[in-house]
Amino acid sequence: MRIAIAVAGSLLILAFGVFGLTVMNDWGLVAASHEPLDRTLDAMRRAGQDRALVPGGVFIVLGVAAASGPAFAALQSSALPSWALAAIYLALLVLGSPAYFMLSFANLNSIGDTYADWDAEAVHRLEAPLYLTSLGAMIVLVFLLAAVGVHRLARLTPGDRP
Repeated sequence: MRIAIAVAGSLLILAFGVFGLTVMNDWGLVAASHEPLDRTLDAMRRAGQDRALVPGGVFIVLGVAAASGPAFAALQSSALPSWALAAIYLALLVLGSPAYFMLSFANLNSIGDTYADWDAEAVHRLEAPLYLTSLGAMIVLVFLLAAVGVHRLARLTPGDRP
C-alpha cells in the first residue's frame, strides 16, 4: 500500500509542478496578453520587463524534491504508516498553491506592467486547477487525520481515555 501511495503522491506532485511551471513561465503570459508567446516576450522587453525563469525553475525543483523525499523515506523505512505517508503528500499538495502564488508573482507583475489591459481572469482560469488541487488535498487531509484520530480513540480502553 505504501508503494502505491508513494507512486501516486509523487506523480500528483510532479504533475502539479510541471503544470505550475508551464502556467508560470508560458501559458499565463499568453493568456494575460492574448498574444503569442514570442510577441508577448517582445512587448515585455520593449517595456523593460523581464520574463523571470528562475522562479519557475525553483518551483519545479521544489516539486521534484517534494515528490521524491517522501517516496525515498517510504522505501527506506517501514516505520512510517501508510496514512502518515498519504498525509505528507497531501500536506505538500496543500502547500503547492502558496508556493506557486509566491513564485509566479514576478512574471504576473511584469505582464501587468507591460499590458495595462492584461487579462487577470484568463490567468486565474489557468491557475484554478492548482488552487482546486490544493483545496481538495486540504479537505482530504482533514478527513484523513480526523479518521485516524477517531480510529485511535476508538481503540483505547475506557481506562486509557483522557
